[in-house]
Amino acid sequence: SFKPEAVRLLQAHVNQLIEEIQPHSVNFLDPVCHGVMSPVTQVLLEKGAQPVVQKAQVIDLSVSQRELYRNMAKSCRGWVEWGRRNLEIDVISGESFESSVLQHAEALSINKDSFSDDRMTYAALIAQGNGFLVQGRYKGELVSSSLFVHTEKTCHHVFMDKLINSPDRPVLHALIWQAMLHGKSKNCNQFDFGSTAIIDANNTVPSKHELAAAGFGGESHARLRVTIER
Repeated sequence: SFKPEAVRLLQAHVNQLIEEIQPHSVNFLDPVCHGVMSPVTQVLLEKGAQPVVQKAQVIDLSVSQRELYRNMAKSCRGWVEWGRRNLEIDVISGESFESSVLQHAEALSINKDSFSDDRMTYAALIAQGNGFLVQGRYKGELVSSSLFVHTEKTCHHVFMDKLINSPDRPVLHALIWQAMLHGKSKNCNQFDFGSTAIIDANNTVPSKHELAAAGFGGESHARLRVTIER
């Protein structure tokens, strides 16, 4: 529970920041811990923010690797194994991250500047060692990529891409599995899928290999995304 005085001070501080900075937009993700809405959400709603309920999948990384694997759906385990057999998988972080972003952007035929502000913020965190990029290559060609950031306790999935040359195969599942293991090695005790959409440059029609977060195990949690656009 929140202490009333602490809530009042926090809300006053958030109000002051908004008035001083006058941002074009504010985007806040409220985890709604124990079913209680954040005081920050209350401030934003009073200022006309639009709330959207989102579903997120959270996986317990404190269990053994064997149990993590067994908790996945059978089909998901099969697609993970396909990726482990057929993809060259690299985990990239720190100083080597910047060049990988440029390579990834070029493969997608986009400019680095087209990454959203959020993604560039995540990129800065990764360059500082607070996250990592997992890439998959099929027959030597980059076909899939997935971005993650982490705190001391939680590994957060940010986004994943299937590139235009990606085959109609499960090229993302093994990357997620590798990220779960990497997060576990960083002593994270949770893997948070968030509510990320898959960008498939090949086809807008869902593939039979479409990645479903629930297939990796864990529990579903409801969250509230609150946005103000000025």
